[in-house]
Amino acid sequence: LMFNHGISIWLDAPLEIVRSRVAQSTHRPLARDPEKFAQLYEERRASYQKADYRIEVGPAGSQGAVEDILKLPLF
Repeated sequence: LMFNHGISIWLDAPLEIVRSRVAQSTHRPLARDPEKFAQLYEERRASYQKADYRIEVGPAGSQGAVEDILKLPLF
């Protein structure tokens, strides 16, 4: 569905970064179980890899990702 409506950009963050960002969320029940969360992360990567563009996101935050997105040949 997401690939049929425009350009897709995958913000590729390591599992530990994603886990730390959703750990405190009460709206993400699957994040409470580390094994299930890791399994879901791996399962979804296959779909995310189909994105038009991939931006690596590191622990430094989102500013670098924003700069990388703005460098894409879309703007």
